[in-house]
Amino acid sequence: MKNIMISVGIMLCLLTSIGFTACNDVDVNYNADWGDWTPISDLDFESSDSFSEEIDVENHTRMRLHGINGEISITGVSGADSVVISGTKRVESNSIQDANRHLENITVDVQSSANEVLVETIQPPSTWGRQYSVDYTITLPTYMEVQLDTVNGDITIQSMDNDIAVDHTNGNVSLTEIAGSTEVDLVNGTIDSEVVLPLGGTIDLYTVNGNINLDIPEDTSADFEAEVNIGSITLSALVVQDEVIRSTSLTGILGSGQGTISLEADSTGSISVVGF
Repeated sequence: MKNIMISVGIMLCLLTSIGFTACNDVDVNYNADWGDWTPISDLDFESSDSFSEEIDVENHTRMRLHGINGEISITGVSGADSVVISGTKRVESNSIQDANRHLENITVDVQSSANEVLVETIQPPSTWGRQYSVDYTITLPTYMEVQLDTVNGDITIQSMDNDIAVDHTNGNVSLTEIAGSTEVDLVNGTIDSEVVLPLGGTIDLYTVNGNINLDIPEDTSADFEAEVNIGSITLSALVVQDEVIRSTSLTGILGSGQGTISLEADSTGSISVVGF
């Protein structure tokens, strides 16, 4: 028994030594402001800062935006020769001093390559309860493609003559005066869209929770498919050939079926399509 106890004691010493060695391998900044490491719950104070940048475009054909939190407004301007990115960075916290300090952690990075302008929100992976956000207002030539990848906030895109792609999580998406293939992948929110579909183009609108409202010209040509889980499907001022109606879906052909329209409200939400 004595020998067993001695062996256990030796083992505990070894484990303790290993534990201290592992702790010594962790990179900890002991000079850090420990207040930054403490989760907060009150967001009564806000600090903000505006920004603006203009990029001349020549052979650029696309604008991409990677956002996180904040409202986004994008407008096409006929004859424009630049992309103008402006907006406001914000931090909400439990004191104005803390909000001011953390406002410095948000960066709006704008890069211009041979064929695209890339705009990106850069912030720490954890805010410890603080609310970081960046609101964007962007104008650009109508001929450019627009690609958005963001998380929270409402999105508005208008007056564009090229393809639109939106990958979003929470917030409503509004598209008006769009002439191009259009794709929206959304989790929570309503999609309101007015799209002129080019011949052979695609409209693909998907939301998990929310309604889909689509306005298209009466002479649109496309294979048409709409599907809901809990909700209704309505079409107005459109002629649908080979129409097949089921309890949760509607399929058919618009015009000569040269393009594709696919609409889905996966969990809860209704679909409305109106011709104009």
